[in-house]
Amino acid sequence: MTWGKTIKECEDAFADWHHCALQIVHAENVSFRLLAFVRQYLNMKTGTISGTNLEFAKMGGGCSIKTISREIGLYEGLGLFIGTRRRHKIPGGGINEVRTLRLSLPKTFAPGITMREADP
Repeated sequence: MTWGKTIKECEDAFADWHHCALQIVHAENVSFRLLAFVRQYLNMKTGTISGTNLEFAKMGGGCSIKTISREIGLYEGLGLFIGTRRRHKIPGGGINEVRTLRLSLPKTFAPGITMREADP
């Protein structure tokens, strides 16, 4: 998936991703929770969304960390996100892990998954 350079190109890339992601998630009977909030927290310049599992759980309506971690893993398995993790030491002890999820699409689509029609 190619991310745009202009705001219009980025908005179009997101719309294309979202259109396909909705169909894929529906076909695989996976929760729509991530799709419900990804646009609100998406960095449109980079096509990524970042946060800790706790932050993602809060974005997802206050679900548990286990639930959001599982759902992110499912989306990664479907090819809708490419995830990376960074760990930072927290002053006073402990480690904070931040996920960055880059929007992506699978290389091949299941039958019936369609691309978005171009805007007139």
